[in-house]
Amino acid sequence: MGSQTILSDDVTRLKEILGELQQHGEIGLWILDTATGRVEWDDIVTAIAGVESAAITTPQALLRLVHPKDRHMLVGSLRDAVASGEDHHVLYRVVNNNRWVECWARPERDATGKVVRLRGFLRNISDIRNTEMALTEIEARFQRMAENSPDMLFRLTLPGGRFEYVSPASTRIFGYRPEEFIAHSGLFRERLHPEDAADFETGWKGLSEGGACPAQEYRIIHKDGTCRWISQRATLIIGDRCKPLALEGVITDITESRLAQASLERARQQATHYLEVAGVMMIALDAEGRVTLINRRGCEILGRSKQEIIGREWFSQFLRREDRERIHEVYSRLMAGELVPFEHYENAVIGGDGEARIIAWRNSLLRDESGAITGILSSGEDITEQRHSQHQLRSALENTIQAIARTVEKRDPYTAGHQQRVAELAAAIAREMRMDEERIEGLRLAGMIHDIGKIYIPAEILNRPLKLDEAEMNLVISHCDVGYDIIKEVDFPWPVADMVRQHHERLDGSGYPQGLKGEQILPESQILAVADVVEAMASHRPYRASLGLGVAFGELDNHRGTRYASEVVDACKRLFTEQGYQL
Repeated sequence: MGSQTILSDDVTRLKEILGELQQHGEIGLWILDTATGRVEWDDIVTAIAGVESAAITTPQALLRLVHPKDRHMLVGSLRDAVASGEDHHVLYRVVNNNRWVECWARPERDATGKVVRLRGFLRNISDIRNTEMALTEIEARFQRMAENSPDMLFRLTLPGGRFEYVSPASTRIFGYRPEEFIAHSGLFRERLHPEDAADFETGWKGLSEGGACPAQEYRIIHKDGTCRWISQRATLIIGDRCKPLALEGVITDITESRLAQASLERARQQATHYLEVAGVMMIALDAEGRVTLINRRGCEILGRSKQEIIGREWFSQFLRREDRERIHEVYSRLMAGELVPFEHYENAVIGGDGEARIIAWRNSLLRDESGAITGILSSGEDITEQRHSQHQLRSALENTIQAIARTVEKRDPYTAGHQQRVAELAAAIAREMRMDEERIEGLRLAGMIHDIGKIYIPAEILNRPLKLDEAEMNLVISHCDVGYDIIKEVDFPWPVADMVRQHHERLDGSGYPQGLKGEQILPESQILAVADVVEAMASHRPYRASLGLGVAFGELDNHRGTRYASEVVDACKRLFTEQGYQL
């Protein structure tokens, strides 16, 4: 005991009670004499209060140890105990250490029935109280979450099937307040869409009887009459003896999600329809070059079914042997991000009959959410017949041009073959300069008729070995414009008429007939100019012998960069000096 002494006649009984109670926690003994105000306690009480034994001598000293907010409650409880003679029980906080304590007191009466003493116990319940407060806070937090959740939370008792709890989200999802669901247990089923009621009942029955039930999706009719989609997830709560007690679950409004899915599915079906009716071949490859998508037109071109195409490696299965390695190398660089897709690309594919079909492709890279390249989507048009027709037209065009060239050379037999040799040399120079083959073809045809205007010049002037007078020279100069006028209405796929007109122009403006300079002259015309000079100087004329390549190269070197384009001169000389080209 502490510095005060418990009355000897009570010690034995109190110790027995205290020993039993102390087995269950930190419990101390105290006694208050109502007449004298004398307080007696043991060491455990002072330890709980966090003070020295001598600090508690009066009720006032005891109250000073109580949290200010709890003092009024404690005083009132003690007064009630004295006045009524009833047991006293109260919880309060201690100032010194902010502990929670539980206090019991039992009034004792004298012979007259007057309460003369309060005898009781003090127990430290801080851990219990803190746990209770934490649990209360957790419960409050979950309550706030349930109240503010966009999803409807519910608890349904079993076997009666009555709602015990419904969160406020029911108002938004169903149009009915929680209390309406609680008051009317059949309201939920009444709002089910008639077409989904049977499926709902099947799943609900299985779950309420203890079976497994995954999340269900079904339609309901909102109070405003609109149809909504909801997703329901529920858990069966089992009590003693495995008896089902309740169903607890969550209902989520998934209307927007289902509408978005439906819209996406419609868009997918529409895209699939467009893909199938498209007049071009549509194909998708993954990063390894395997076919992941192909439309009906693609199957028709390849002469195989989708099942025979999807999943196959494109390059080894559907391309010509001589093209496979080259095209696969380009594709690998595209997948590595080293190249951008070509705006237009042509190559042959092998049809079901083993014949090659020429396809003009337009390509677009496929990427994942991170931007990484995952494959390619290509649309391809079968241009086999078109290319065949173009080849026939070009052959006819070339035959016509050759006939015109021969007509010119019949009138000027001494320059026979000049236009043909200029055309071949010009094409070789352009190829050395890495010009596109399509442009080279136009340049070659222009070279074959670049002197067509000479058909209007008398043969005796063309072949005269003597110096021409001014009028005769003007007539010779006019052959460029005359040639332009003859062919300007012909619908060539290249500017052939302009090439013919400009083949005597010079970079410094000293040429004819227009005196054009620099970039005003077509690149093809700049090549024709060099080829024409070299061929003319290296060939025989009726009025002189061949001057030889040395003189021709001297002319090019003397005027490289002034009259003649430097890159054209250099390419021309490489042909003869490094590659053994011969006229």
